[in-house]
Amino acid sequence: MVYLPHYAIHVGHPTLPATLAKFKAKRLGMQHDDPVYAGTTYDLDDGVGILMKRIAGLGLDKNTLVILTSDNGGYH
Repeated sequence: MVYLPHYAIHVGHPTLPATLAKFKAKRLGMQHDDPVYAGTTYDLDDGVGILMKRIAGLGLDKNTLVILTSDNGGYH
């Protein structure tokens, strides 16, 4: 069992500089109006992808349950 409480999407919204630049370059709209929050969400998703690839690389993907939840609700 692995319990991984990710810190992303908490106070300060830590975003990698390259990711922040990517979202600052996008036009703001209904789906995206905060480059920092968008970048943080993107980096979190990327981190989950890294974890999933590692599980598959170890041959554990057929016998592993991954549950991703959030306790923070939506962005206000």
